[in-house]
Amino acid sequence: MDVHSDAQHTPGALLPLPEMAALSDAQVRGAACAWCAVILAPATAVDLGPRRIRLLDRHITVRPRGCRMCVAERVPAVLENHIGMCEQCVDNPAGCDTARGLRRLEMTVTR
Repeated sequence: MDVHSDAQHTPGALLPLPEMAALSDAQVRGAACAWCAVILAPATAVDLGPRRIRLLDRHITVRPRGCRMCVAERVPAVLENHIGMCEQCVDNPAGCDTARGLRRLEMTVTR
């Protein structure tokens, strides 16, 4: 799965996660924040997009989530990294769906 193509719909998919093997079951399922492990409520959870992980001899798709505070801490670095590598952002920052999605995510989690 190409997370960049899905970034407009789930910009949280661009945020790097901790190593899946180190996460609890609740973190992998999205019941707890992928970074700080706080239990999430639907109103405070941020979708981090579907992720394919290897489980024993097969792959499964999980949908981790994060709390607003942890996501807010990570979005600026991801956005800065993206802008530095994206030709579209250099030519026309307003024309880049990925950057727009990350900015919307940043505004959502910081309000």
